[in-house]
Amino acid sequence: MDKLSVLTTTNSDGTFNTRWQWWQNINLTHEKPWLPKAGGVIALSLAPKWTEDRAILAEVCAIHHLLCIEQIHGAHRLGVNMEIEVSFGAIRKALLKGSLKKTSKGETDKQHVALFTKFLATKYFEANISVLRQDKWMDIEAQKTKNFSVLVNSVPLVSIETIAGSVSISRHALNRIVERRIAKDLIQDADDLTSVPDEKWTRAWKFLELVLPASTQVKIPTKELHRISRRYGQGTTVLWHQSSQCVFILKWEPHGLEMVTMTNDNEYNKITAGHKAPRQYGQQLVYDRA
Repeated sequence: MDKLSVLTTTNSDGTFNTRWQWWQNINLTHEKPWLPKAGGVIALSLAPKWTEDRAILAEVCAIHHLLCIEQIHGAHRLGVNMEIEVSFGAIRKALLKGSLKKTSKGETDKQHVALFTKFLATKYFEANISVLRQDKWMDIEAQKTKNFSVLVNSVPLVSIETIAGSVSISRHALNRIVERRIAKDLIQDADDLTSVPDEKWTRAWKFLELVLPASTQVKIPTKELHRISRRYGQGTTVLWHQSSQCVFILKWEPHGLEMVTMTNDNEYNKITAGHKAPRQYGQQLVYDRA
């Protein structure tokens, strides 16, 4: 088990400093003195458009920088065998696994915190999130010191490259992958996935990393486009992965292209009707068209 610990303080000029430590193999016995593998300070400045809970958002951005940009934990790693100690309870509330599995929303009523923590709720779902009080923080010199400066102008995201562009994954969409693809044999109630092991969300993310780049963009039949637009709004895009028979619904959000859900393809799915071979119906070949 490895651990990332962060502690954020606010400066008088409205900027933020996040101290961080990266510990490896915390579950094993170590000879003293035992030092963090790496650590340092991240100086953060947030754009003025975010006016609430700026210190919380800064801390989330610091975590994003360490995991997604610097990759202090290694390339291509997800949240398996990882603990993240944060200094704000609102971050932990946004990432409570029971609520994410049941409602896809966590337990925070702070929508901006939910938006910023989406990458932790999806790609790093298995990471254990805990709160470290400021008086429990230990200033210890790390084996390697790394300091960074980060200017935050956009929402911290993790994306998967597709033919339609970079796509981030919503909490709801990842739950639908778990329900309809990864753990469908375990599901008793599609609206409550609390009994499903955490590892299935990691498998769902790996599945998306495999199939999304190989998916094709399909033209949505007119009737289906109207139906989807009524439900998800304008600017909807569909990707289809033929061999897995998965249909991915994407939507343009202010922060970019986002997957909002996934459906299984079959003969009754009209979204991909224009890309299917005719099917036998009695003595006739039937071409599905909307």
